[in-house]
Amino acid sequence: MSRNLEALRQRHEDIKFSGTLKGKLFNYGGRLFAIYCVVRVISVSSKHIQTQYSCEVAYNYNSQLSTSSLPLNLQRRLQLIQT
Repeated sequence: MSRNLEALRQRHEDIKFSGTLKGKLFNYGGRLFAIYCVVRVISVSSKHIQTQYSCEVAYNYNSQLSTSSLPLNLQRRLQLIQT
């Protein structure tokens, strides 16, 4: 019961804080950071998809995997798989 009361008090304080100028700026900064994180995740995901797609295209075009355009760590992994 005391946990619920403490949670309600904390929520009440958070609501009062979000009504102030400092609270609004804090919330706005949080939203900007959330948007940045979403953009960053999409950016990294699209780069990963592009790398996979370029590997498939190189494999289909040459009927062998062309590793010259891949990063060095991927080249090493592919060499281990092929042997």
